[in-house]
Formats: sequence, structure tokens, C-alpha cells
Amino acid sequence: MAYLQRIEPRLKYVDIRLNDEIRVMREGQIIRMRSSDQFRVEKVVTNLKDVGEVKFRLVKVATRKKKDLEKLIGKAEAYELIFQHRSYDFATIPMLVERL
Repeated sequence: MAYLQRIEPRLKYVDIRLNDEIRVMREGQIIRMRSSDQFRVEKVVTNLKDVGEVKFRLVKVATRKKKDLEKLIGKAEAYELIFQHRSYDFATIPMLVERL
């Protein structure tokens, strides 16, 4: 007999370096940046023991989804930083990149 318990992955926070400043971000918080800024994901903290299987990707927001955000984004480009455990997307941080 074996007992298995599936833990629903949750993002506690992520440390993002924006230029030389570290920002602590949580799911749903919006990152605003300029197109000349440099960013890097420094640390991902979840409720999982092994964060080695947690991956992330940056995806441009689809045009149909952008229409819902028009007042918020203005002339910025909208992206999403999506966090994934195995094949399951479990958290998203919106990113707005303002053009120069």
C-alpha cells in the first residue's frame, strides 16, 4: 500500500532584479519597466520542497487579452511571467514594458 499526497503548487514570492534593484513580487502584482531596463529572476520561493522543477517563461499577451488591459497599459507592451511546475502553470506576474 502506498499513500500519495499531491501538493498544489503556489508561488509565495519571487525576487526580481530590475537593473540594480531587487524587487519582491507576488502573483498578480504588476511590474512596470522601460524597454531599456534589464531584469532577471533571482529567486523563486514556492510551497514545494524541490524548486528545481519550477520553470518560468516570458510570454507576450495576446491581442484579444490586451483589450481588457488597455486603460492600464497605455502605450506599453504587455507580457506575462508564467511559473510552471512540470506541465502545470500555477502563477502569473504581469509585466508592462514601456517603449522609449
